[in-house]
Amino acid sequence: MAELAQVDPVSASRISLNDEYRIIRALEVYENSGRPLSSFALPSCFRKEYRFLVLFLDRPRPILYERIEQRVARMFLDGLADEVRSLVDAGFTASDPGMRAIGYREFFGPAGEFLTADTGAIANAIVLDSKKYAKRQETFIRSIPGVVRVPAEDNQGIHRLVSDFLGT
Repeated sequence: MAELAQVDPVSASRISLNDEYRIIRALEVYENSGRPLSSFALPSCFRKEYRFLVLFLDRPRPILYERIEQRVARMFLDGLADEVRSLVDAGFTASDPGMRAIGYREFFGPAGEFLTADTGAIANAIVLDSKKYAKRQETFIRSIPGVVRVPAEDNQGIHRLVSDFLGT
């Protein structure tokens, strides 16, 4: 992080000390381009030239959680455990970026060991992590100015909002 702070203090202030992947990526961008990663951001004045309609397709939390549970069950029926096993057999480990994603990381124990004994517990962990992620997404979306919440199943309302925005 000290090296990043020297070459790109803006990115260093934005990236968590624990986010090794983003720190390395920011350093790679600097090494390959000679420019700090933060210099590639669009200036905010550029964004003001455009109008945006940002819709949040909202679902009641109980329905969202039920759909998450159904999706995780379907993932296991479709062979998620076999897929993760084949990735581990191919040499992937818990520390690989793709294996840290929800749905993969739950197959590994605290020391990075591959777990296979209790797929029910793994499925429950995936459901729990997915629900937490959905809640964080909702919190983040609420922080975006101008976001319009609309029920996900309200096709007519969504169509009306988009039509009004486009002036059609």
